[in-house]
Amino acid sequence: MIACMFVLRVVFGAATLPELVEDQVVALIPGAVFGFVLDLLQFAAKPLLLTGLAALALPFGSLVGWLYGRAWPRHGWAGRDGMA
Repeated sequence: MIACMFVLRVVFGAATLPELVEDQVVALIPGAVFGFVLDLLQFAAKPLLLTGLAALALPFGSLVGWLYGRAWPRHGWAGRDGMA
């Protein structure tokens, strides 16, 4: 899904979810810390932040899916071995 979002970004110019989260994360970082990290990483700061946020989407999505499955278990044909 992340790759699909980035393809849509290139084709249509739509902002991806990691980019939207990136704006919020940058707004929460104190100015001194932001300046230090920007001086330290220079031109690689934004791509690294975007890559890190995109990489966090997989474990976060997995956790949300697992919690959803625990809260509302399926019964019938879509049970544990129903799809196998």
